[in-house]
Formats: sequence, C-alpha cells, structure tokens
Amino acid sequence: VSVSAMSGEKMIEAGINRMEDLQAYVPNLTVTESGISTDIFIRGIGTGMNQGFEQSVGMYVDGIYYGRAQLARAPFLDLERAEVLRGPQNILHGKNSIAGAVNLHTANPGESFEAFVSALYEPNFDERVFDLVLSGPLTDNLGVRFSSRLREYGGYVENLTLDRFGPQHDQATYRLKFLWAVNDETTAEIKLERGRFDSVGRHGEV
Repeated sequence: VSVSAMSGEKMIEAGINRMEDLQAYVPNLTVTESGISTDIFIRGIGTGMNQGFEQSVGMYVDGIYYGRAQLARAPFLDLERAEVLRGPQNILHGKNSIAGAVNLHTANPGESFEAFVSALYEPNFDERVFDLVLSGPLTDNLGVRFSSRLREYGGYVENLTLDRFGPQHDQATYRLKFLWAVNDETTAEIKLERGRFDSVGRHGEV
C-alpha cells in the first residue's frame, strides 16, 4: 500500500487548515471546491460533482466513514495525523474505496495539561482564524480534550454584479473528546462535534 502520512505538528507548521491545502504536500492528491461540490481525486480517479454518488476516494475520521464529499470542507481541527492511501482500499474499515482513502485521526487527551491558542489575520482577503485547544486529565484514567476553530474569509473574486467579494466563508467547529482507560487492555473514546460551514458566492457561474 502506498501511504503518505503527515503529523499534526507538521500541518500546523505548514499552515494546512483544510483538505484543499493538503494536496500541496501529498503526491497524486487533487482537491477542488467547486460551486456545488468538493471533488477529491487520487491518481486522477474520483467521482466528480454528482451529489448522489458515494466517493471513489473514501474519507474516514477516527475510523468513521464520511460518504459525501461536502464533508471534506470541514477544517483540519486539532489532528494527530493525516494519512493518504493511494490505490484500491477494499478492506479499510469494511468499506470499498476504489481510488484510495484519506484517513484522519483527531488528537487524544494527554496525561498532562495542555493549552494551545492561535490567532491569524490576513488583511488582503479579510481572513480571520482563531483556534483554541485545552486538554488534560480529569482522573487517573479519564482525560478530556476541547478544540475549537472560528474562521471568517472575505473572498478573492470580485463580483461586479453584486458589488462584493467571494466566495465568503463563515465557519465554526467545536469538538469535545473523552478518553477513558478502562483497564490495561481496553480504552473507550467518546467524541462530540458540531460544525457550521456557511459559504456565500462561488468560484464560477454554474
């Protein structure tokens, strides 16, 4: 199996905030956000913009299959690592993905207290990003991790008809993750996540 893996620390260092940014560092991966879909291709093979089809490139987050490409627009929030598997994956998590798979793993609570705060402002395209991560143990065998990201983006294409720039993005993502060490051989994870992704405008006219 041909696999490209990238750690969460490397993605923060490289400024990789979403799936579309990952293609600059992973060979044979192409991700394009069009007006009505998100197209994911590996080695030139993908499903395209038909909303009724499951994706030829499977996407998994913590072992859970994401069947529609629109879910790929979710930001890369507090990831432990990202893996891109090229070629047919007929046994990964019991789901057949003929072109390959993108496997994302969110970060787990650690054994000590951690905190991460990041703020970004980009004036040319009016982009604002705020990240907050808090993690630590509640008891000897129970840990919790809270992650959040708020992002606003003003856009880079001038719409002369409506006199505004686009596509504009307003995104908010929150995640709460518990890790319980039941015994030396068993652990249990509970993850609650809520995301909102509003987009106004598009790259081209449909």
